[in-house]
Amino acid sequence: MLKFAAVIIGFAAIITPPAHALIQFSAAEKAEHQQKLPVILQTAAKCLDDTYADHVKFHDRYRASKYYGNRRKDYRTLEQRATALRGAGFSEVQAYEIARQQVGTACITMAMQCLEQGFQKAGGLSLTSWNKINAHMRSVDYLGTDLQIALQDLGWKIYYWNPSNSVEQMKQWDLDDRRIAPLKPSEVAAGRRHNAVWGNHAAHYSNVTRGGKYYRTTVDNATALVGFGDQPPAAFARVPFFLGTAHVGYHVFPGRFGDVIEAHSMRNLASRDNMEFSKFNPLGSGGGPKWTATEKYRSGLVAVPYDF
Repeated sequence: MLKFAAVIIGFAAIITPPAHALIQFSAAEKAEHQQKLPVILQTAAKCLDDTYADHVKFHDRYRASKYYGNRRKDYRTLEQRATALRGAGFSEVQAYEIARQQVGTACITMAMQCLEQGFQKAGGLSLTSWNKINAHMRSVDYLGTDLQIALQDLGWKIYYWNPSNSVEQMKQWDLDDRRIAPLKPSEVAAGRRHNAVWGNHAAHYSNVTRGGKYYRTTVDNATALVGFGDQPPAAFARVPFFLGTAHVGYHVFPGRFGDVIEAHSMRNLASRDNMEFSKFNPLGSGGGPKWTATEKYRSGLVAVPYDF
């Protein structure tokens, strides 16, 4: 127990964040972004709704997911997906019919696709801005926190979210993370000290409250989404589109009006929960971002278009 606690407390000192290279948006780009923000937000939110509705409709028809995890190496080709579907009980004809319609996705993929639709709908300098964001995201291997920082550079605000304000509770969460997703003996032997699925909640809370930084992200608001338990603030439900991340961007969850619509990158082809819909309520029953057996999302960042 004490050994784990020492790792938790020392996390901030273990990792030295690299410098963040800001995307160079012009003053004209920033001004036009604010002017066209309503179009971007409305279009991005509609994209989330349409994508989720498409997922549900397809699964209701075929009992398989149209959107499959693009991190699954065994799903990368049509033949691989058809083989997996046959293994799930589909006939050869059904397997190929479904596989030909399937589309790869991931948490960051859906978020970027919906934002891209918004920027494209806005047109003008928004297209220039999006091309810069897209190029930057490719250069950092699509890290969710970098997408949030890019939006922040355009005038969005980044809020720290954590349903607790008890450091002792956060330390227990940290111990829980290490218990349900321990490092492998080979990783420990190699000197690894961190698992990407861990939240390191206590250390991040300390860094945010004392220095206004979450890893390498500057936090604009460290109080409005903190300590709400299982009752998120009502004002958050009025935000027309948001981009959330958990555990230093390990998971990305876009949403609108207090609802989370998230995609996943490693689940089975027949799974209905390759995409999930929920209320933003990490500790509430049925709330999101959704947990798994080894991933309990209990703190992180959310980018919002303006203060609420």
